[in-house]
Amino acid sequence: MKTRLLCALALAPALLLSSCSSRLLEMSVAGSKNVKLSEATSYVASHNQPTVGKHRSHIFLVLPIGKPNVDHALDRALEKAGPNAVALYNMTLDETDWYIPFIYGQRIYTVKGDPVFRTAAPQPEAAAAGTGSAPGKATE
Repeated sequence: MKTRLLCALALAPALLLSSCSSRLLEMSVAGSKNVKLSEATSYVASHNQPTVGKHRSHIFLVLPIGKPNVDHALDRALEKAGPNAVALYNMTLDETDWYIPFIYGQRIYTVKGDPVFRTAAPQPEAAAAGTGSAPGKATE
């Protein structure tokens, strides 16, 4: 009887302080910024230089406060890569949960991938779309 009690007491912290991690998604290319396919030659991908972005939510007692967001994690990864990063290729999305019952826990989304950079300045749209003048025509 005492050995069962000791085994139960020894396993209790392991069960209470558990966490879980899983791969949710793998994508060839993912981005949260507008990319024009007609300007494909102005984009270059970095190789074997992954960037990582995370977004987390908290759990107090038993109440989740917020929800992790994939877009926020992706935006943070692109911000870390640099100002001209527009997308990630070979992207993976992982989810990690950990929880101490009735105390605190977290759910974390982690995005990892190689950044794609814009090398040339973006071409402007119709220069005067809202002003009434057409490109290439002189105004009076």
